[in-house]
Amino acid sequence: MDEMGKKIELISYSYGYKVLFFGLLVWSLIEQSKYVFEYGETNLLPAIILTTGWMIQELSKMYMRKKMVADDEEYKEPRKISDIIKIVWAISFTILNVVVLLKIVSENLF
Repeated sequence: MDEMGKKIELISYSYGYKVLFFGLLVWSLIEQSKYVFEYGETNLLPAIILTTGWMIQELSKMYMRKKMVADDEEYKEPRKISDIIKIVWAISFTILNVVVLLKIVSENLF
């Protein structure tokens, strides 16, 4: 595959990923709002898939970035604050999902 074919494939993967990401985001927000407004049973699967995929992407991106510039003395790593914010957001979203899951399970047991 030539350079143009690789670029086209990368762009198409990017579009597909964005569609899946925003679809899961909307689905998980709808499911979370069902729980908040006590509209019905909630499904945590989209939120768990969304959070897991996003965390794997961000952590692997940070790891690869650090590995590629580990010996380069001229390179200063940018966006440390945004990386920290992303990790805190992902961890808090995961904790929120676990809390909601535990509350749902406890309501169904008692």
